[in-house]
Amino acid sequence: MTNFAKKAAFAATAAIVALAATPAAAQSATQESADGTATVKIYSPLTIAAPTATDAVVDFGILVGSFGTRPANNFNIDATVAPTAASVCGGVAGWSCSGAPHRAQFNITGSVDSSVNVSFAATSINLLRSGGSAAVSADVIPLGLTLSDTTDSNGDGMADLVLVNGAATVYVGGTLGVDADNVDGVYEGSFTVNADYQ
Repeated sequence: MTNFAKKAAFAATAAIVALAATPAAAQSATQESADGTATVKIYSPLTIAAPTATDAVVDFGILVGSFGTRPANNFNIDATVAPTAASVCGGVAGWSCSGAPHRAQFNITGSVDSSVNVSFAATSINLLRSGGSAAVSADVIPLGLTLSDTTDSNGDGMADLVLVNGAATVYVGGTLGVDADNVDGVYEGSFTVNADYQ
């Protein structure tokens, strides 16, 4: 074999060895892989609104305290059932209730069978006497708000609703803490109910 032939054979052998070694050198001994997924929820716009202006009001009706010293009392509207004057008073001595009390009602619409969180911006508010001052305790009555639906299946502190056929209704009630010193008059306060897709 000539020197040229020997050199050519050696070069060919070196090239084969190099090609055979390339795949092993390119892959790291610590390389691993994993598969992931991507997801998205596409929903219709979510709306929440009272059917009428009256429906947006938690109305305790008319509370009449006895002459002399009227006792402090908690007046209640159960958000799960329509109230009556008798149920608002709860049979407490020294007070009589009348008028047409009612809980507030809000209708929620959105994507069919979607899950929605419902919550208050604040779970308690103060009602202020018309013409009164927020700095005077006798002009303020606290109201603790409640929802008709309180199921919290995911533990996020908000009520869960399912929009069956794309709609659901939630009611608002609460407990009104009237003090013996509260001045006669009309008391009002506002609250906000939030709804959001889960």
